[in-house]
Amino acid sequence: MNKDRDYTNINVALIYMSRQKLGYRELIFAIVSELPLITRLFEKDSKYDSLIRELTEYEYNDDNPLPYQKDLLEKLALSRTALMELMNDLYEDFSIKLSDPKAYTISDTEIYLIVKIRDDLWVVGIDGLTTIPRVGEDFLIPFIKERYGSVMATVKEVEHEIYTGKHTINIMLESNFL
Repeated sequence: MNKDRDYTNINVALIYMSRQKLGYRELIFAIVSELPLITRLFEKDSKYDSLIRELTEYEYNDDNPLPYQKDLLEKLALSRTALMELMNDLYEDFSIKLSDPKAYTISDTEIYLIVKIRDDLWVVGIDGLTTIPRVGEDFLIPFIKERYGSVMATVKEVEHEIYTGKHTINIMLESNFL
């Protein structure tokens, strides 16, 4: 590797991300979805203090899932351009801080088997599964036996989601009747 260009994959990704300017909807969703972590990472950064404080005080509910841009403009007394620059800067700085190996803490893991049997869908929460099955592996699921007879199911997809410090693993299976 050329010593003048000693870029890691993370450096290259961060350079690329820093060139991407997001719109309000993408930014507000990304920031609000990880607001507790952003608050912790930037608690002593005066540049973002008023924005983070305003987002933390906002009353989120079904009618108002995300703050309106107009409300933030008024409460922060910023122009649209200044607000968008501030939010893009926060998102970029957040992205950079995430590259630290201990920046993001996973506090919980939830595992679900989602079993498709004919026209039914069974969702089973699993605790203590130490090995995540791979696509193509088969499961014998005896507790569904009473309703359908023995059910052998094949893993069709394994999906991971990391959101607000929780790792959710959905294991999609499709039944093969015995």
